[in-house]
Amino acid sequence: MPAGEPKSFKLGPGSLIIGDTGTPMEISCQITACTVEFETDSEDDVPTLCGGTLAGDEDETATLTGTIIQDLSDDGIIEYTWANAGTVQPVVFIPNETMAKQITGSVKIRSLNVGGDVKTSPTSDFEWPFIGRPDLGAIAPPPAPLAARAKSNA
Repeated sequence: MPAGEPKSFKLGPGSLIIGDTGTPMEISCQITACTVEFETDSEDDVPTLCGGTLAGDEDETATLTGTIIQDLSDDGIIEYTWANAGTVQPVVFIPNETMAKQITGSVKIRSLNVGGDVKTSPTSDFEWPFIGRPDLGAIAPPPAPLAARAKSNA
């Protein structure tokens, strides 16, 4: 990238969709923060007698983290995570639609906490580990049920 002005983007408007393509769950309007976080676990290099060095192994993992407004409705995100805890579900995260990029992969769902301070809209923090490395690419068309819903709302 040539020298010039710094580049950035604002988070949103975007999307977070979890679940298989037959019954995806669009939870974007419940999300107040969302991040793909990477962590690297690396072993030390090993020096050898001849003066060489054996490079240590590295293992990189990713986690989808964020904050979500709790929804206790029958088809809400709390019920979804409790019913699907421990399962691996596909995920599509679009941080900003204008930037035309999405992160896709599969995450292991963990149950969301319920409750919080009285007379507030409670939130839950979540950490869903990716199974394998997530992919960053161009935005793909939405799954058929979401595309149909968008057309009917237009």
